[in-house]
Amino acid sequence: MADERATSTTETQKKTRLDWRKEKELEEARKAGTAPALQDEEGRDINPHIPQYISAAPWYYGKTGPTLKHQRPQPEKTKEVAPLNEWYKRGIPNIKAPLKFRKGACENCGAMTHKKRDCLERPRRVGARFTGDDIRPDEYIQKDLSLDYDSKRDRSYSYYVNKLYVITFSEIIYLSAIQLSLLALLLFYTLASNKCSKKYLYNLDINSAYYDPKTRSMRENPLTDKDRSSLVTYSGDNFVRYSGDTSKMAQTQ
Repeated sequence: MADERATSTTETQKKTRLDWRKEKELEEARKAGTAPALQDEEGRDINPHIPQYISAAPWYYGKTGPTLKHQRPQPEKTKEVAPLNEWYKRGIPNIKAPLKFRKGACENCGAMTHKKRDCLERPRRVGARFTGDDIRPDEYIQKDLSLDYDSKRDRSYSYYVNKLYVITFSEIIYLSAIQLSLLALLLFYTLASNKCSKKYLYNLDINSAYYDPKTRSMRENPLTDKDRSSLVTYSGDNFVRYSGDTSKMAQTQ
């Protein structure tokens, strides 16, 4: 309090050289940490390294001691802005229409949100006030959101990341299911087209029948050690020469 009183008296009265020297020494001591710092009206310490053109309040502010309140946002000048989770509702919500005419409603359609002269419904020969039929529901009135310069031009305003994440995750699951079904279908057709086993897989012995990979042919029977009646699937490509009318064709020549 003594420092505040000394500061207020020195600011209102003309300072001498001795006063300037004492004030300078006190300021250097505060910067060095040997003297206690000034406190504002809320009891918070004021940083002694703050320049004077920032810490000094204007004469019309009417301060009673050291303060930095003039550098902080003034609540009476601060504009309240709508939060990020509030935005205009898109589409018309499902509002249930009343069954009876209400006092003060539109005489033409029966809605409470406007009068007869502002009604946009087709003018009825006998209004809803007298008939009580086909009373229209009240219109949804949008909120008057208080938006500042930045919020009006913010492209990500009212952007719900969680909702987009759910949509994206569901799309990923759907596309993954489609991809798996296509792979299963491709595998099915691949197995269906390759119902017969490969020729070189009938006998894995190195000394068995030779398989020509260029022409994909195996002339000899790879299963010579087994009974011929059991070889119903494959017995070599030479069986073509001895089946059907091949032998008859050879006799005619």
